[in-house]
Amino acid sequence: FSHSTTIEFNNTNREKHSLRIYETTGRLVKIIDNITTGRVVIDRKELSNGFYYFQLISNTASASWRIGRGKFVVE
Repeated sequence: FSHSTTIEFNNTNREKHSLRIYETTGRLVKIIDNITTGRVVIDRKELSNGFYYFQLISNTASASWRIGRGKFVVE
């Protein structure tokens, strides 16, 4: 994407989620916390051109676990 992109997922119970974005080297470059809807918009203004990986993590009161992952390209 060149401006922004949206990740959509099922969150009918409106649980809190976090999105973690990593460079190809594995360095964490951005965290978006407290996502309570079924979508999150990623704005490219804080990301340089390149490949990135992401993890979507569910945060409940008792535990956290990865529920999704993927990759994207910023142009």
